Amino acid sequence: MTHRHQYLWIDLETTGLVPGAGRILEWAAVLAEDDRGGSFTPVQQYSAAVHYEPAEYLPGMSVFVRRMHTANGLLADVAASTTTLAESEAFLCALLDDLGVPQGGVSIAGASVHFDLAWIGCWMPELRKRLSHRVFDVSTLTRCVRTYGPGIELAPRERHRALPDILATLEDARRCIATMGEDGWAR
Repeated sequence: MTHRHQYLWIDLETTGLVPGAGRILEWAAVLAEDDRGGSFTPVQQYSAAVHYEPAEYLPGMSVFVRRMHTANGLLADVAASTTTLAESEAFLCALLDDLGVPQGGVSIAGASVHFDLAWIGCWMPELRKRLSHRVFDVSTLTRCVRTYGPGIELAPRERHRALPDILATLEDARRCIATMGEDGWAR
């Protein structure tokens, strides 16, 4: 049986840049309609801040990241959340199981998605088993369009919040696909 979605669009917000030395604070996952045709219209979207006690994530967090996640409200949402990382992983695995996705049968998509894949590999190993080694990295696609094509204007982004960021990435993917199909560039 073939499943309907080629990509699981993911964005993570974290305590830093090194997966083993930090924590996943928030995640968002989106399934998009017609991701094979380029419309990337969201049909299902999920997100959660992951609960931690401050002592679990603050010691290794830089001042820059702490200020950013305080200003954007993420640290307050982490404190108020009742969702654990294990529950988040179980939910995402069940979502893929419900879609009939076999082990390694769906690629993740997003902006600089190799970053997210490394964190998933470190902190959500069961989810990682369900993901392909292939990714659809929209930041690479936008760089290609800007370097070799007519360029595009990127969708506006909220300051490092998972769901708004992944929805903006979907918009960037739509803009890139539309640009690549314009006469004079796509051949």
